[in-house]
Amino acid sequence: MDVGLNNFPILDERLKRWGETVTVLVEMVQGFATRDLNLCLQKLMVAGDMNGGGILKDWKDLPMELLLRILTLVDDQTVIVASGVCTGWREAVSLGLTQLCLSWCKENMNNLVLSIAPKFTKLQTLFLRQNKPQLEDEAVEAIAKHCHDLRDLDLSKSFKLTDRSLYALAHGCNHLTKLNISGCSDFSDNALAYLTSTCRDLKSLNLCGCVRAATDKALQAVGRNCNQLQYLNLGWCEKVSDVGVMSLAYGCPDLRALDLCGCILITDKSVIALADRCHGLRSLGLYYCQNITDRAMYSLASSGRREQQARQDLLFASVFNGNGNGSKYGKGKNEGLRNLNISQCTALTPPAVQAVCDSFPGLHTCPGRHSLIISGCLSLTSVHCACCRQVGPFSPRWPTTITPESFSVQ
Repeated sequence: MDVGLNNFPILDERLKRWGETVTVLVEMVQGFATRDLNLCLQKLMVAGDMNGGGILKDWKDLPMELLLRILTLVDDQTVIVASGVCTGWREAVSLGLTQLCLSWCKENMNNLVLSIAPKFTKLQTLFLRQNKPQLEDEAVEAIAKHCHDLRDLDLSKSFKLTDRSLYALAHGCNHLTKLNISGCSDFSDNALAYLTSTCRDLKSLNLCGCVRAATDKALQAVGRNCNQLQYLNLGWCEKVSDVGVMSLAYGCPDLRALDLCGCILITDKSVIALADRCHGLRSLGLYYCQNITDRAMYSLASSGRREQQARQDLLFASVFNGNGNGSKYGKGKNEGLRNLNISQCTALTPPAVQAVCDSFPGLHTCPGRHSLIISGCLSLTSVHCACCRQVGPFSPRWPTTITPESFSVQ
């Protein structure tokens, strides 16, 4: 990678004179876990003299803008080490770092978070996913105390965390828009409900495996407080019933993706509510929801036909009014469900599932594009998307009579 001066904006007149200084600095930052820092500083001073600058006498002489630019070229582990070089570097990282991932930390992540949280106060994205549980409540409390701009937080597999963490986030990080607490099995529904009362901007929430937190009570709070929610994972939350899902459907009409895999208590009522209220739904997971019947499928199919008809009406209006805006309505050809998982939903019959497939062109059963997942349902092997159907040699590609259906994009 070329790391010369040409790859950096001209920050001020000093940078114009640095030339090789920038290259030396990048090399130093990328490898100073094994380099002698004083030697690196000497190299920088020599490079500065060679370019007519003679301006480097100490680490504090490096412009903050240059440090921030350099730090974008290195990994997160190096950024943390860099923050301990000197006061100037620490200030640069504190002011400029907005995204950090600590998933590489296999040991002592808890102590690491405690030490860096007071430094990185401008963080907006923080990934703390762990292969083995390390984080404890005190670390999350430190994040909530210092990182008030946080928008995206991943705490997945933090099995040691308790409700203290959720209450801390509710008080200190109420601008969260994305939260992943999948696998955090000790959180309660009371704490989750309280979190949603302050973090009302949530758009993405992953509760997969949160068996104590994801209950109907908590989902009623989500539906009441988080009206902008678009993505929700409730996989294997066995306490969720129609009461909770219907609350979501009515309170979060902008839902785009909902995973209900393993939610064995839900019935057709949940799917019907989603079909009626969440017209932007693009992905729905119903794996092992064995109480789902054809009634739910026909409800989805009906919602798909209504959406298609609405788009065709708009296209008709555009074509016959001659306003030239018809092309934008064609973009709706892939709207509607694009992913549907009904594996192990053994009560479903081929006609009902075929109706769903016909209503949503974005659902595919063809090789390489499987987005309608029906594994474990041997009775559904006859269901196919339009791509899989053979067209006869004399079959007309376009209708011979102009009808509203003529304008549907194939």
